[in-house]
Amino acid sequence: KLIDIIGLGARTSVGWDAASTAASVRAGLARFGEYPSLTDNQGNPVAVAMAPYLAPEIFGSDRFLALGIPAAAQAVSPLSNASSKDTSLDILIGLPLERPGLPKELGDDVIKGFEKAFAGNRTVNSIDVFAKGHAAGLMALQLGRQRILDGKTKACLIGGIDHYLTPETMTWLDKNEQLLTEANPWGFVPGEGAGFCLLTSSDLIERIKCPALGQVVSMALAHEKNLIKTDTVCLGEGMTAAIREALQPFEEHKPLIDNIVCDLNGEPYRAEELGYALLKTGEYLKTPDDIKIPMDCWGDVGAAAGPLYVILAIMAGQKGYAKGPYTLVLTGSESGERCVGVIRS
Repeated sequence: KLIDIIGLGARTSVGWDAASTAASVRAGLARFGEYPSLTDNQGNPVAVAMAPYLAPEIFGSDRFLALGIPAAAQAVSPLSNASSKDTSLDILIGLPLERPGLPKELGDDVIKGFEKAFAGNRTVNSIDVFAKGHAAGLMALQLGRQRILDGKTKACLIGGIDHYLTPETMTWLDKNEQLLTEANPWGFVPGEGAGFCLLTSSDLIERIKCPALGQVVSMALAHEKNLIKTDTVCLGEGMTAAIREALQPFEEHKPLIDNIVCDLNGEPYRAEELGYALLKTGEYLKTPDDIKIPMDCWGDVGAAAGPLYVILAIMAGQKGYAKGPYTLVLTGSESGERCVGVIRS
């Protein structure tokens, strides 16, 4: 069963909302600059994708909230004129895996910040966070979709927030040889961002008379046992399983997928994994070699990736430049979670 998406919100280095972010990515615009207080272990400057509207001295939980709350407010704006009985919602937020530079109480801080931001505006049934890394945002989407299907809520705000731009995190990435520098061409550009989508039931849409922007068609979660930063060899088994599960209901409609958006970031592990997975599932894909890689524009946005990919898919459909209505969005966490979704726009 399709679940409707009626609201979008984004904050990235290339846009202050969903529309500007999607337009920048479509145009191939990147906003990379040198990190102000760090070089790599060989003295080379380090590129980052920093939001220009946030002061660089904002760190920790405050920066997560400065990214997330405005994006969430954008996404829930379609409910602004709805009656009080139609404005209650669940909030599900993806956050990064534990790493140096993150506040120990990040999850609690985000929950408290969102409680304060939404106090008095509408009824919030619950706020839950998932510290699962790159896959966290789509895992929130999967759970929000299921809550609506199960009749537990009529509306669910899902999203993800992340940023790498603290000295401790940057130093940790450098030690792990994950930073893109002159000395390491196989790393990534650390970025920051937030993406949120408002999911609703079909009867709520009818009551508030708000048009659907797109739909969540299916979701799937699997686990990869051969992880990055280990001596094992990843053959894409986890990602393949997730893709097959998400597309299994459409076995009679192959090939179904018109567009692919993924979290390739320059690391060989991710490229090799995706290559294996797409080779094994190519019968579902109309153009498996045509992949959208938005991290070329906004850097690696970690837990915010999945919801931002959903936004790109929906905006492409709304503006008429998508190759077709069905987009496969793919995310993978360093801890092994592989979460994928099919979005119709």
